[in-house]
Amino acid sequence: ARLSGTTLEKIRKDIKESMIVQLMMVNRVRYFAAPTPKEVYEYYEANKEKFDAPEKIELGLIIIDGNAQKIHIAELQKTLKADPGQFAALARKYSSGPGAASGGNLGWIERRKLRPEFQKELQSFHRGDVFGPLTTADGVAFIRVIDHKEAQNGDVGKIYQEIKKRLENERAKSVQDEYIKKLRKKAIINYYFD
Repeated sequence: ARLSGTTLEKIRKDIKESMIVQLMMVNRVRYFAAPTPKEVYEYYEANKEKFDAPEKIELGLIIIDGNAQKIHIAELQKTLKADPGQFAALARKYSSGPGAASGGNLGWIERRKLRPEFQKELQSFHRGDVFGPLTTADGVAFIRVIDHKEAQNGDVGKIYQEIKKRLENERAKSVQDEYIKKLRKKAIINYYFD
């Protein structure tokens, strides 16, 4: 404090004033930026697709291409039927498809974006089910359902707080700027020149 030419008491007073101003700004922004329940609902209705999650399936894939069909497809089918847990090891060993190195795992895919031949097979399924052999343009395929997420329609009641926070954040900057502009218009500012 001594080096800057001020006292400890002056620094405390400046910090206290600064905190009071910040608190006033936060309260003002919170009050004027807070959306009404009607505004939250209208935002939800206008942006429903942002809050909906389509049905997704986590799939494993083994593709046996035309050149490698020396492998006995029937044997592979028999092994998978007897022990579906062998899928990842068999994918690493025999698959020429994407994700072969990671046990054939393709990750999460929206069900509506699946290949038609896969959609046809996956009319009814459970986690862990293995389907195949399926003839595809890439060769013979086996697919495994690793996991499944049902489609979720965003319920405004469940996501109300998320939407409210989003709207508050969008409005906060403009409310703060308007308030500062208003204060500057009312302020008396004196300039002293030497």
